[in-house]
Order: sequence, then C-alpha cells, then structure tokens
Amino acid sequence: HVAAPVEHERLEFVAGAIESPEGVPELPLTLEYDPPARAELGGWFVLGAVGNTGTQPLDGIRLEVVGLDRSGHLLGVDWLVLDALGPGEVRPFDLGELRYEQAPTSFALELRGP
Repeated sequence: HVAAPVEHERLEFVAGAIESPEGVPELPLTLEYDPPARAELGGWFVLGAVGNTGTQPLDGIRLEVVGLDRSGHLLGVDWLVLDALGPGEVRPFDLGELRYEQAPTSFALELRGP
C-alpha cells in the first residue's frame, strides 16, 4: 500500500519466482472421480472422493475444477474447500453448477494444500 502514489501514464509490474530447493511437498491425498457429466438443467457436475493417506489431519484442502476448450484455453475455474480430513479418512464430494460461456471439451481436477 502506497499512501501517495506517484502519478504515471503507464505502470508495469514484473514478477518472478525462485524454486525452492526442497520442491513442492507431496500431499498425502488421493483423488478419484467420475468423468464430468452434463446436468439436467444445464451446466456440468463432478462426483468423486478425496482421501487422506497420511498420518496427520489435513485442513484447508481445495479441489479445483478447470474447464478447457478444444484448444486448451481456460473457460473457467471452480473450486470447493473441503472440511478437515482425518488420517485414513475418505470423503465424497459433489461439485455441481459448473457453467461456462462455451461447452468445455475437457476438464482438469487438482487438489491444492493449505
């Protein structure tokens, strides 16, 4: 936050990343789901389950569904934040009302940690 920003005609931001030497930690999670299906009243839905294969409870897990067109361009992203998963617990999910301006030709599902 800048209290008194400098006046400008053009502003450009540049961002970079430094890869961690440890890499991205592997989450002890499983994701199983049926292929996304068309809903009766329009849109799409996905049914599946997420499991915790670790020895510690996990909280703040986010399930993301990405709709893509034929060229692989992004049509939209939807997500569901799961309740805490205990060790060895498997929880079903039903992610519905996925709507996009165009009909997606493919979907990508991914779990993200807290």
